[in-house]
Amino acid sequence: MWSAVYAVRFVLLAIGIVGAVYFGANVIGLALGLSLVVPATILEAWRTRPPVNENAPALEPDDPSWDRWNAWLVREEEEIEGSEGENL
Repeated sequence: MWSAVYAVRFVLLAIGIVGAVYFGANVIGLALGLSLVVPATILEAWRTRPPVNENAPALEPDDPSWDRWNAWLVREEEEIEGSEGENL
């Protein structure tokens, strides 16, 4: 399923590129512009990041709540009844 969606994205991208070239876009300019999109996005996100608050509260390194923190979901895992503190 997801590979089909991934393939459709690239088919649409190829149609857009071929259409742009067909309607008179400069090929070198198009390649240069497409290659600069990702670095420009990263640079702009870095420049407009929120400021770091040095006075923000932080947990101690040995705090037990770090064991419940899920870095992939960027939140604490929910306690499951009967798990007795084990992460499943």
